[in-house]
Amino acid sequence: LATTGALIFAERYEGEANQYDVNSMYIFEMIKKDASWPIAPATIEGNPPKKSLQCTRYLHYNPHGIYTHYDLECARKNGLKVTLMNISPNALIYERNVRITGKDMFGEWGNILYKIKKEGGIEGKVSKALLVSLWGALCEQRNGQNYGLHPRIKPFLLASARKRISEIVKPLGDQVKRIHTDGFIIAGKVELKTGIEMGELKFEKNGVCVVKNCISITWKLSYPEIPNLIIFKENELHSTNSLPDFEKIQQDKKQNTILDTEYPASQTAKRKLSKKSDINLPNEIIIEIFQHL
Repeated sequence: LATTGALIFAERYEGEANQYDVNSMYIFEMIKKDASWPIAPATIEGNPPKKSLQCTRYLHYNPHGIYTHYDLECARKNGLKVTLMNISPNALIYERNVRITGKDMFGEWGNILYKIKKEGGIEGKVSKALLVSLWGALCEQRNGQNYGLHPRIKPFLLASARKRISEIVKPLGDQVKRIHTDGFIIAGKVELKTGIEMGELKFEKNGVCVVKNCISITWKLSYPEIPNLIIFKENELHSTNSLPDFEKIQQDKKQNTILDTEYPASQTAKRKLSKKSDINLPNEIIIEIFQHL
């Protein structure tokens, strides 16, 4: 009953966005040295009805009212009131002599596989699959029943991962438009610290994102940017962000109208365009032109 799923949240949005995820988040949480596993039945302020959405940007409510200490810490950090249920017993405590740290259990195994994963290739793909599958195997259920010797790892592992994602996205506030397990989408342009090590953020993609719900996500190319105006003058290339002089354009247009009235086309010599024009431009100018195409 203490087990709830990953942190999943979505808010309808369309616009520029960036997507990040956490490198091998679950194995990172599994090998943490400071892992500890108490759970307690409690009521958290704002707990929604069972049939309602259970996730916010920062917290996954439990309809059964049973939370790990990670959940309670996360709730308090987000300003929510936590009340211990007045029933007996109202907490399940695992003494130190029946606990072992994740680092002792999985540290060497996880670090070796992650090193192979970073090297890429077929070996890297196999290592990634093994890293992803371990926590699932330990928490496996068959026919609705726990299977194996370590089912109690599951609620704490999921809660620890939710807490980590919550702490990452909290400073971003309403910019966060979607969260799903170990990844999230941020509206607008934002730069977060990324890395290649286990537990660090990884930048995945950016562009125009359409978020309909937590499942329906589509990406488009970024909105095109208007390039700087290009001005050629005496073999020099200049760029400027200033707008055209519309007043000057109108004056030139009026002047051309006057000239057309005074000198009709029938009285003027037609200018013959050459079939071929050879223009030699410096390489720097050519490169700059192609950059703006």
